[in-house]
Amino acid sequence: MEKESPKLHKRTASAKTETELLEDINQQKTRNKHMHKWFLGLIPEYETCIADFSCCTVKYGISLAGRLYVTQNFCLFFSHINQTKDIVHVSEITGLSKGSTLGLPMDIDLETDKGVWKLRNFLFRDNAYKTIESIINGYKQRIDEKPAEMSLKVHSDNRILHVIMVLLLAFFLINLQMVFKTIIIMNRSAMLNKLL
Repeated sequence: MEKESPKLHKRTASAKTETELLEDINQQKTRNKHMHKWFLGLIPEYETCIADFSCCTVKYGISLAGRLYVTQNFCLFFSHINQTKDIVHVSEITGLSKGSTLGLPMDIDLETDKGVWKLRNFLFRDNAYKTIESIINGYKQRIDEKPAEMSLKVHSDNRILHVIMVLLLAFFLINLQMVFKTIIIMNRSAMLNKLL
């Protein structure tokens, strides 16, 4: 019986990795398609689903099973029961905590100014928590960087405005000088005409 060559084995492993990569891309496209279908017109079209998780939320005392979609700027929950949709922008999240039900670590609470959004029965709670935490931190980092970028832009815009003002002033002064020269020439012409 012949042994497989190591090179052949490596090719098979890399082909499997490529297949898994293609499956991941297809799953990503499917997640985005579903997310935009459920939240059509409620979120920008450029939002991309980073991750989605099966979980429940409690509405009016009823536990609704559905999916949590996490994007760079939003946490979105959709349940087929009554077509329930919850949308929380990352900027609205003031707190994030892990919880448990009956001693099982399966819950996440998102605190907002409007109250606590209770998400229950995660199979992979820690993954969901880390994902939400990372988008909150990423959002804060983008916000912290914006004032510096805006300051540079304002400074740059002020310099451009300054150059434009100087050019307009120069143009005005040149035109004013030409007007005065014209008036002086006209006055001299008028004086010469009177003398002649």
